[in-house]
Amino acid sequence: LIVILVSWCAVSSPIVPPSARRGNVRWGVRIDLHTHSTVSDGTQTPSELVATAAGRGPVWALADGPLDVLALTDHDTTAGWDEAVRAAVEHGITLVRGTEVSARSGSVNVHLLSYLQDPDEPALVELFTRVRVSRETRAQRMVELLSVDFPITWYGVLEQTAVGTTIGRPHLEIGRHAEQAQRLL
Repeated sequence: LIVILVSWCAVSSPIVPPSARRGNVRWGVRIDLHTHSTVSDGTQTPSELVATAAGRGPVWALADGPLDVLALTDHDTTAGWDEAVRAAVEHGITLVRGTEVSARSGSVNVHLLSYLQDPDEPALVELFTRVRVSRETRAQRMVELLSVDFPITWYGVLEQTAVGTTIGRPHLEIGRHAEQAQRLL
C-alpha cells in the first residue's frame, strides 16, 4: 500500500511550463494525480474522464492540451477502476489507479491519496465500506433536513446514482433537481 499525504493537490501542470515550450515540441509529462468520476463526486463517468484527459472530451476541458498520465482517485472506492482501465487502453493514456481515502486524525478530517493499492486487500475493503456507510448515513440525514424546505427524498437521490457510488453532496443536489423536475411534469 502506497500512501501519499497531501493537503490540496491537483497536479496538472507540465514539468516544464508552457512558456518553455518551443513550437510543437512539448517538454515534460502532463499529469493529473487527483481526479474524481461519477463513482464519487465527479461529473464524468470514469470512461468520459479518461477520454477528456486524452484530449477526446469537451473542447473546454483541457485548454493546454491532453494529459499523458491520469490518476483516478475517487473517494473511498475502487469501483471505477475497471471502466477507467478499458478507456485508458482505448485512448492510449497512462492510468494510475488510486483512491482518495477519508481518514481522521484526532478531530481533523484528512484525505490521503493512495496509489496502486490492491483493491481486494481485506483491511482496505473494510475501511472503504465503513466510510461509505458513514457517508451514506450522513447524506440520509442531510436529505431529511433538506426535505423540510426543498423537494427531495432519499429514494430520489438513490435513483440518480449508480450502485457502489460513494454518495456525497453533488448527488443530493442532482436528486433535488430531479425531483423538482418530476413535480413539474
